[in-house]
Amino acid sequence: MFKAKEIPPIIATILILAVIISLLKTWNLFFTVIIFLFIIIFANILFKKATSHYLDSEIEIKLWEIKRYGFQPHSYFKNSFPAGAFFPIIISGLTLGAISWMGSLVFDVKAKVYRAAKRHGLYS
Repeated sequence: MFKAKEIPPIIATILILAVIISLLKTWNLFFTVIIFLFIIIFANILFKKATSHYLDSEIEIKLWEIKRYGFQPHSYFKNSFPAGAFFPIIISGLTLGAISWMGSLVFDVKAKVYRAAKRHGLYS
């Protein structure tokens, strides 16, 4: 169900969001936030994967990345910038913990090959 390259971004996102939400006030609060974030993110990903399976597609979960810094054709970073790891920290720091950015994970949807064949009548 989960690919090996999907697990590290999920764990990193859970840890970053737990630090931002709890602001390391107490260890008990930090571990409680980790548990709740794990449940919420795991349920979110599980439902997305179940829906994609139902719709004959597959999704790949990854950390939000920025690859461009402008509109010109040559304005690309050499390596993509992991915005899903840094923007929550920056926004929480600028607002002194009043706002927590939670949108760190994104997903790519790919249709399975037999979906197109089934839709266009190759198997009927």
